[in-house]
Amino acid sequence: MGMKEGHSIKGRLRLILRDIESKRVIEERTARNAVMTGGSMLLANLFCGESTHPVSCVGVGLSSDNPEDRNLEGLVDPFNDLAIISNIDVIPDSAKHSAKVTFEATFGADKAVGKLEETGIFNGEGVLYNRVIFDPINKAENHELTLIW
Repeated sequence: MGMKEGHSIKGRLRLILRDIESKRVIEERTARNAVMTGGSMLLANLFCGESTHPVSCVGVGLSSDNPEDRNLEGLVDPFNDLAIISNIDVIPDSAKHSAKVTFEATFGADKAVGKLEETGIFNGEGVLYNRVIFDPINKAENHELTLIW
């Protein structure tokens, strides 16, 4: 009988839309993400010792289509704008035998302007690790959107 181990990787996204001039928060909310099949394969390849590129950027899109489809390889209706992941922090939790990773990405004034309904994390090879669908956020040119996982 072989050994079996499972990992329950979960993600929660915090979205913060701010006015650029005043820095006033216009809208803030949270949403849960879904790990894509490609994201699961990234982790599996890591365990097998295969070289994988780490997650490095975040994309946004304007579609809430297929919320349960874990086989998507990209956002459904993506903007061409990407935000680079920053402020990465790993927090071990010895009591739970786990670790928490936090990071953020910000879309400035000239990026991803319009009605946004989806976001996803990508690695350096363009593999979609996860996807989050949320109620529409209307980002204008005088707004910045910060996404914190």
